[in-house]
Amino acid sequence: IILVYHSVGGKGIFEDNIIRTDIFEKQMKHLLKKRTIVSLNSIIDKKLKNEPIPENWAVITFDDGYKDFAVNAEPLLQKHNIPATIFICSSTFEANAELFFDKLQRVISSTHKKTINMEFPGQNYQYKIKTEKQKRDAILKLALIFRELSTEHMAKYLDQLCTLCNIPISPENNNNYLTEDDIEQLDHLTSIGSHTVSHANLASLSEKELMNELVKSKNRLQSIVGDKQIIDLFSYPFGKPWSYNDNVKDAVQRSKYRCAVTTTPKTVNQSSNIYELPRVGAGNCMSRFKLNL
Repeated sequence: IILVYHSVGGKGIFEDNIIRTDIFEKQMKHLLKKRTIVSLNSIIDKKLKNEPIPENWAVITFDDGYKDFAVNAEPLLQKHNIPATIFICSSTFEANAELFFDKLQRVISSTHKKTINMEFPGQNYQYKIKTEKQKRDAILKLALIFRELSTEHMAKYLDQLCTLCNIPISPENNNNYLTEDDIEQLDHLTSIGSHTVSHANLASLSEKELMNELVKSKNRLQSIVGDKQIIDLFSYPFGKPWSYNDNVKDAVQRSKYRCAVTTTPKTVNQSSNIYELPRVGAGNCMSRFKLNL
């Protein structure tokens, strides 16, 4: 089984992607009792050799590259000698960078506006955002729309949203994500993988945009880690079947990645496609975690 996490000890409305630090450690202790925790590369090596994958193996992965991985998760992984892989969007190294769902959350949570009208191609939406619940609902609904947009359109409509809400386009003192220095200081048990440049929906991109997301992120990460490791592990943004297709999988392979992981909640077996490996959400509580195992 390959488990996927996002944020350990973070904050936000996407609760399924956030786990308390103390619960994360409880999950790791439980997992150590029940399974043998190995690196993602260990499973890939088995797959490439066409060897059976032990049923009791477990792999720990993280998506997006949040700062709290270095602050909260990795110290616990080191403490228990647990290998992990973190998939990073390379755009987050830029000054004042924000992934689109984080920007949606910041802008709508901060605005004093009571309603906003968003105009998308062929569709107009009005959102009431007076109460905290209305803001939460608007963020979740807008996230569903934005995830379908091309990179260019996403940037355009995010800027439009900032203007409508009278909120700065760039955040102040943004330290939500890992820096290059953070990555250089990560423990040898941590492997780095690519999660594209901007967390784009790859299935919606042109061939040029697609290759840019795959190759540019790979090269940027490789330049940071140097010869410590090879950047050849990949995680599809969103990870659902609608976010990648055969053309995307082929492009990932052509970009010299040795595997790609999804968020399809299944366990890995001999028939699993090495460029479509399933992962199970770990969950943010012990009961769900034990059920998922």
